[in-house]
Amino acid sequence: MTASTLAAAGPALAENAPLEPRQIDEPRLDPIFGQKRDEPDDRERVTNDDEFDHDKKWHPLRDFVGVLTFLAPSNTDLSIGIGPEYRPDYFGSDDFQWVADPEVYVKFRNFVFLDNDGADIALFGFSGFSFGPSFRVTNDRDESDNVALTGLGDIDHTLEVGGFAATKFVDSFLFRFKIRKGIVGGHDGLVVDAAGTALLFRYGRLSTSVSANATWVGERYADTYFSVTPEQSLASGLPVYD
Repeated sequence: MTASTLAAAGPALAENAPLEPRQIDEPRLDPIFGQKRDEPDDRERVTNDDEFDHDKKWHPLRDFVGVLTFLAPSNTDLSIGIGPEYRPDYFGSDDFQWVADPEVYVKFRNFVFLDNDGADIALFGFSGFSFGPSFRVTNDRDESDNVALTGLGDIDHTLEVGGFAATKFVDSFLFRFKIRKGIVGGHDGLVVDAAGTALLFRYGRLSTSVSANATWVGERYADTYFSVTPEQSLASGLPVYD
């Protein structure tokens, strides 16, 4: 479970353009407390049905090139922040601790979303609902990370590929569901994530949110991180576990 306070950094403004607050909270949620998104704002707003282009035509190739080259900074939003997270001292440990959890979130035209959990591409979206492909590169795990891992060997970074679906609820809550499979690297298992986010408060460029998530993993994934083979048992002194 994490709670984050984010500061939003908008794109570069044209010379002599007035500095206005940007409403960029993912995914345009209304805070439970604080300023609502329906404040007076002269800037044109896009909706889920015409979010991809002002002429209401979607150009995925042009949008994707714009993401890679940052040729359209006026359509790119950045949020950064930090909050507490309660997590194991290494992946697979029974010992949990509170740590500082930095958060980075980038949104390009409601089309590409980048955050600490990977990248999502919203190929389809309507009425507050979106879905498309999802990608993530997981952290590696080295024996040197913790004395309890001695003899268990190292696990490499893994590229996971799959899909996601997301929806809003009463304009203050976001729910996301992702299913991905490791295809290159440390594991080749299946991972299913479900997460919920509530935007608690916003004032100007500062916002506070709270998130919770749950994960289900397949047998191959679990074997990679949690099983102990006979060889690992001899090297570590731990009992064989499958």
